[in-house]
Amino acid sequence: RGRPRRRSAPRLMDPTWRIVRVSEAPPELLATLAAVKAIEQFPPRVAADEASLADWLTADRVLARFVALDAEGVARGHSQVTSLHAYTADAVRAVMAEPEQRLLEIGKLFVHPDHRRSGAGAALLDAATHAILEHDRTPCVVVVREWAAARRLYQDKGFSEAARFDGKDGVNLVMVRRSS
Repeated sequence: RGRPRRRSAPRLMDPTWRIVRVSEAPPELLATLAAVKAIEQFPPRVAADEASLADWLTADRVLARFVALDAEGVARGHSQVTSLHAYTADAVRAVMAEPEQRLLEIGKLFVHPDHRRSGAGAALLDAATHAILEHDRTPCVVVVREWAAARRLYQDKGFSEAARFDGKDGVNLVMVRRSS
């Protein structure tokens, strides 16, 4: 038998970077999102052209939005907080005892591929989680079941599986939530 594989620890976020709360997504964030789309087809079911990506990024009623800025002030990552989407709320009502009104959803969390494992994703998740907990609400994330790296990040940050359900177009989803 081989030795168990060890996950490499993420690097700490570069101290010249910072996480900031913004009211709107900066325009250069589209280049970061386009790089993510080119490599891993995220977001799914969204065309790769700039207009489609911009529409996806700004479609939700955002309660809080965070960006990771590099040393030059360029946005290299993003996270946001929203009320539950309708399909998420339906799943919550079907399988969870917790009232859906207590939950706020962290979504559209992404980091430029060149800056993965830098700690930026964890810092963006922390910022969104903290914003939710400040309002005495429960943070949750809906993630595709097959996205193991994302699910590990959430688990490492104290999130646990709360529900499994089929999302739009039959995609297998998992909701993870974190207690206060």
